[in-house]
Amino acid sequence: MGKIGNSLKSFGKKLGSFIGRHKILSILLGIVLLALIINGVMRALRPHSDLVVTKNQIVSLEYKDVTNAVNETGSVVSSDSVDVYAEKQLPLVALHVKEGDVVEKGDIIAELDARDIKQQIAQKEAAAAAQSKSLGAQISAAKNRLQEAISGRKNGTNPGIQGANSSLVASFDAYKQAKKVYEDYKKSLDEGYHPELIAEKSERENLSYQESFGNVKYTQLRDDLEKNAQKSMNNRSWAGNLDGEITRVKRQIDSINKELSNLEALSAETSSNINEAQGALESLNVKKADLEKQLIDLRLRKAESGNNPEISQKIQELESKIASLEKEINKFTGDVAKKSSAGQSEIYQWTQREHELKNQLAKLTEDLARFQGDRDKYLAEADALDKEREEMTKVARTSKMELEKAHTDAQLSADKEVKNAKARKDQLKTYKQNMDVAKNAYDEAVKALEGAKVAADNEISNLRDGVNQAQAGKNNMDQEEIKFLTESLDQTLIKAPVSGTVTQVKAKVGQTPVEALVRVETVNTLRVDSHIKEYNINDVHVGTKVILTSDAVEGEKFVGEVLSVAPGPEEKMDGSPSKDVYYKTTISIKDTDMSKLAPGMTVRVKYILSQEKNTFSVPTDAVFERENKQYVLTLKDLGKDQFKIVLKPVIVGLSNDFETSIKGEGLKEKMKVLTTSQGYGEGQVITVTSEPKEEQDG
Repeated sequence: MGKIGNSLKSFGKKLGSFIGRHKILSILLGIVLLALIINGVMRALRPHSDLVVTKNQIVSLEYKDVTNAVNETGSVVSSDSVDVYAEKQLPLVALHVKEGDVVEKGDIIAELDARDIKQQIAQKEAAAAAQSKSLGAQISAAKNRLQEAISGRKNGTNPGIQGANSSLVASFDAYKQAKKVYEDYKKSLDEGYHPELIAEKSERENLSYQESFGNVKYTQLRDDLEKNAQKSMNNRSWAGNLDGEITRVKRQIDSINKELSNLEALSAETSSNINEAQGALESLNVKKADLEKQLIDLRLRKAESGNNPEISQKIQELESKIASLEKEINKFTGDVAKKSSAGQSEIYQWTQREHELKNQLAKLTEDLARFQGDRDKYLAEADALDKEREEMTKVARTSKMELEKAHTDAQLSADKEVKNAKARKDQLKTYKQNMDVAKNAYDEAVKALEGAKVAADNEISNLRDGVNQAQAGKNNMDQEEIKFLTESLDQTLIKAPVSGTVTQVKAKVGQTPVEALVRVETVNTLRVDSHIKEYNINDVHVGTKVILTSDAVEGEKFVGEVLSVAPGPEEKMDGSPSKDVYYKTTISIKDTDMSKLAPGMTVRVKYILSQEKNTFSVPTDAVFERENKQYVLTLKDLGKDQFKIVLKPVIVGLSNDFETSIKGEGLKEKMKVLTTSQGYGEGQVITVTSEPKEEQDG
């Protein structure tokens, strides 16, 4: 250790003399050394992490709307009446309209028997009140336990933290003492004032400097040669790989150009065939018109000359020819239409394919230019590196001979110091081991204290979650069932979905409706006939909002609402393979401008079953359950793309297959959340990168 230190000191003196003569180089070397030192310190201080997470595995919280919806299809129809159905299979107790009555939208036209529903609501409300009173005492006790835990954590009276603190103080004192013994001895060796080192210093100083300087110089030259050789080989290898890519891309470009030529020829040939068939049809129509004109002339002549048998015979012949020609025209018209439709469909498909191929061709052309540029760059860099290596090789040979001479001289002097150096090394090692043992004990005490604090924080968090859940239970006890029953009660009042005149009354008081109660005639307008599956029948009802879209009006959205839901399933078509059961729905279109819609148009129907507005949402897989509580994993920023995983309790709201709404204490906008909990745990430190994990490992 001392031998190398003295060599470095001597090397430093000569280097200082060199730098004094080159001030600019001195400044540059100083900047480089400072950067290396700062980088080393930052790496040492940075928390270590073996876990790498890509940015696409993280979401930032933001307020948005979460929707639960069902998608079906439908068709636009022209309708001047609406059938009104009962949404509940209950007996009819009142009918407020008769045929000929005029009703406004929202008027109550009938009532179903709601006695059972009202009784259930009363029972649920009474049970909720009783349960809320019982939960009050539990909430109070939970709050007291929470306050005690917070107080103990704040003033340091927590038993676990107190014990850990005592162990920490004792282990720190032992570590300081062992560290001082080790550092004092090490300092005496490093700084050269140990008695044994002083006696050896003058003899080895010059030889050690010569050997160290020569070794550093030769090693650096050798490393530079190896690096340059590797860089040159890499550049040529990369250039070779790009040659293969360039050949592959050129072949793909040739293949695409050939396919484009084939598609253009097919489109031209098909268009020509269509035009030829249409021309033939036009010729038949012209021939028919000419015969019809002759027929008109003969009939005029017959009228002028009386009942001329010869003219009558010609009229019959012309009528027969025209009839035969009409049959031929009708058959040929159908054939031409089919041929034109099939041809246009093929031309459209070929046009789409041409568009795709041209996009691919543009992308491949860009890739080809980029590959060729990169290949030329790699080859130029390889040539420059090879030239530089030739000069460095000459210098390395001279440096090696100088190093070998210095090593021989130093070895003769170093033999007599080996035993003393080994004894000092063993003693230093013993002191170092003592210090490491004390340091490990201190580190364990630090971890134990942090563990005690985390345990106290976890206890507080669990107690706070208990209070929140008890409070939530108190506030929301049976509310969902009461809400459902209230909605059911409202559905016992059958309201007019549109304004109009009652033209049919099919229902009878005392019976349970199995078909439409009444039919209301309205102004002729556009509506949508759709359907829903059997397992969505309880989620879709009169008034349910829908969003309508169609390929025919791409980019447009139309808002509507359900006017009626048939109580019975639709009849299946013979031979239908589907086992799904559907119920017909009728939907009104709320948009005033329906000029872009037409009867017979197919639309996509999105039924909005439920919606939670202005809430935080995360991917559904990000939420997980532990001990009957819901959690997500949030990230605490440690700097330098490193984060600490924090377990955050949440209350789950509306959820679908893709996203889930959440709320909870401490959630805020832009907070980072892991999209999955699989493979991660609280307290772990992760590194976030924009590159896929497979590429990083490679």
